[in-house]
Order: sequence, then C-alpha cells, then structure tokens
Amino acid sequence: MTMTDLPSLPENWVPPRPDTDLDVLIIGGSQSGMAIARALRQAGIGRVRIVEAGPEGSFGMWTRAARMPVLRTPKTITGPELGHRALGYPMWHDLQYGKGSFDALDAIRTADWIAYLSWYRRVTEAPIDFEATVTAIERSGAHFTVTTGRGAVRVRKIILATGFAGCGGVVLPEVLAPLATTGRITHSDQAISADDLAGRRVAVIGAAASAFDAAGAALNAGAVAVHLLARRDTIVSGSPNRARSYPGALDNYHLMPDRLRWEIARAARSHGMNPPARSVARVAGDMRFSLHLAAPVEAAAWQAGEIRLVTPAARLAVDFVIAATGYSHDPARDPLLGPFAAQIQTWADRIGAESRSPWLDAHFALAPKAGGPDWLADIHVFTPVAAASHGRVVGDSPSLAGHVPLLVSGIARDLFLADLQAHEQRLLHGDAAAAEFPDSLWSQAALRAAE
Repeated sequence: MTMTDLPSLPENWVPPRPDTDLDVLIIGGSQSGMAIARALRQAGIGRVRIVEAGPEGSFGMWTRAARMPVLRTPKTITGPELGHRALGYPMWHDLQYGKGSFDALDAIRTADWIAYLSWYRRVTEAPIDFEATVTAIERSGAHFTVTTGRGAVRVRKIILATGFAGCGGVVLPEVLAPLATTGRITHSDQAISADDLAGRRVAVIGAAASAFDAAGAALNAGAVAVHLLARRDTIVSGSPNRARSYPGALDNYHLMPDRLRWEIARAARSHGMNPPARSVARVAGDMRFSLHLAAPVEAAAWQAGEIRLVTPAARLAVDFVIAATGYSHDPARDPLLGPFAAQIQTWADRIGAESRSPWLDAHFALAPKAGGPDWLADIHVFTPVAAASHGRVVGDSPSLAGHVPLLVSGIARDLFLADLQAHEQRLLHGDAAAAEFPDSLWSQAALRAAE
C-alpha cells in the first residue's frame, strides 16, 4: 500500500505567515504524533512537522519499555487509522499473515504492533525529523521558537505528544534516593538491558501493569529471584475506568463540570490501576517470583555490594531495583514547560484541588492563570496528563479515535479565526471559480427561448 491508495489530502488552506516556518509542530513521533499529523493534513492544515528525539525505527514507549508479549487491550481496538479502514491493524495483519488471519487472532503481539506502526509511518509518509531532541521553547511575538539539535523552527502551535513521562517526568520515591548512583536502579519507563537482570535478584516496586510486565521481563531475562513489592494489601483486579467507558461519557466528558471530573479522577486514583490478568498469570506460577503485599519500601541502602530494602514485614537483599512508581503531572518538572510553568493554570487554581496537574480545555490546550499570557493556549498537551480533563488515558491506542479529532478541530478553529481577515478576502473577493463547461453547452437552448 502507498499514499496513492489512501484518500487524497486536501490543499493547505492556512495562509502562510512570513514570520513562521510551520503552523503546527508535534513533539513526539510515536502513534499519537503520527495520527495527529495525518489528521491535521486530512483537515487541510499542511504546514505540519513532527520532531522525534529517538532514531528512525523508534516508537517511544513501544520500543523502549513495552515489556508485555501481547497488547493489554482487546484486538478490536481502533488505533491511529482514525476511521480509514485501509490504515487499520486488521488490514495490516491480513496483509502480513494471510486473509482471515486477524479473525483467528486471540491477541495482538506487541512486536506485531510495533511493525504495524512502522508500516503506518511509511505509508502515510509521516513528516518526521528523527534525533531532534527539543531543548527549548520560547515565545517570540506571535509565534514560538522551538530549538532542537537540528536547529530552530518558528511555529504557531505546539502539540506535546510525549507519552506518559511528558509534562512532568517519572517519579522515583525519595526513599530510593540512596540508590541513585549505584547503577542498580531504574524506572520502568526506561529501557533495561537483559544483562542487568540475568542471574540477579530483582525487586520491582509497584503493582500496576508496568510492574507485573517488568517482573515478567526480569524472569524471561534469567533473574534468579523477582520480588514484587506492593503498597496495598491486595492486587486491584477491576478497572476504575470501566464505569465511564460508554460513548455518552467518553464523548462528552470534557463538557462536564470541573468538580465532577476531578472527583472521578480522584476516585480512580484512590481505587488504583489493575494489571491485566495475562500479566499476573505470566509471573504468578513461576517459583522464582514472590509477591509482597502491604510492603511499601521504608528504607533503602547500598551495603556490601547489594541493595538492602526494608518493608513493614521483611528485609530483602537484591541486586537490582525496577521502580514502576508512576509519573509526575507537574509541568514545573518538565524541561520544556518548566520556564513558564508558574503561569499555567492547574486544577488547584481551577477548583482548589491538591494538584499541580494542568487543567486543559476541550481541545487539550493549556490555560493561563489569572493575568497570565493568552499564548499558552497555543500549546496542546496530548499526553496522559490530560486524563483528569478528558476522562481516559490520552494517547493510549483506544483514545485516539475520539481524542485526535477533538484536538484537530480546536487547532483548525484557532488557525482559521486568527486569520479571519485573510479568509474574509478569500471568501468574498477571491478569484471567480474556473468555468466547468463552455457557454455553448446551454446557448442553443437560450436562443430557442428567444425565438
């Protein structure tokens, strides 16, 4: 399949500005960034570019830290195809493995999903610059200047599609600080070499999906023992998201009152996130695996060439620690948003919630605090930090079908209204439409009427 097999892209309708290079810059080139770029171009917004920190062939979390053998979501999920069946995973799977093979599939292998994303990137001709780490975002007049390792680019709109660690980074509990310089601890968000795990005793801190998947990867790598340390006294087995996963709630979530949305988000955090049954089953039967419940780490130290961990019920000696301890939603911790984080409206500003997480509007745009700069609304955050505002893990595969069109419609609105004077000239005084047929097609009939 090539671009010629897909619906043609409309001409760019956004008037060029002499002081900008792009209308939209997307930071992050994995599935969200590619789907957004495709949708923007399908909407007639043509001056779009993606910058990706990784090399060609990288897909963010998928190639860095997706340790599950199969996807956690059902095979029937929609992804970056956004309604174009020819771009969907089922079509790709049948092309690779034969007609009807998708119907016989139980679950999508993670390796196949990555291969599918590579195919999607190629056939949609995603406009990506690789190895282009963004080092600074600055406001200059009516545009942003975004600096990468490849140089600077002037843009009107920025979309952060930077995954789970976007808008705050990973969280490593303070109790683990004594291990920071040992080279024997990492976060589950990071790539982990099998050599760091083979033949070693491994502790995994956390009890959600990434923790169990990290434990499974450690066992597969040849760890001699894997201890999973959970704060709770049980493993959460039901999803807090299921109650709001019906179309009415998902489609209108961003329209609900702030306090209701925050209460739902707070209740979900209190409930905890459940690991998939497959991830639990993958490790539970292995005699090298131990599950420690009600076992928050109270102390950690590097002693005599090993890591010593203290929990309320046990003292453990291990060789390596994987912290599956989540992510921060504080823009002050984000190197890109940090310089103007103090001006970003948070849920605390909005309703007094104890949170530094940014409040996002219906189209994923940041909002300024009272008296702050209006241009913050030209930065759109399409990462899981948007969950409180939009009701689900934004950027995850199931969210793309509903959230990408919502994002694109807001950007199209903003660009159109910002250039309304130019559009007025085009709509009222543009060139007359080219003739689609000659006068001779109707002139004889007019002559007969005149006789």
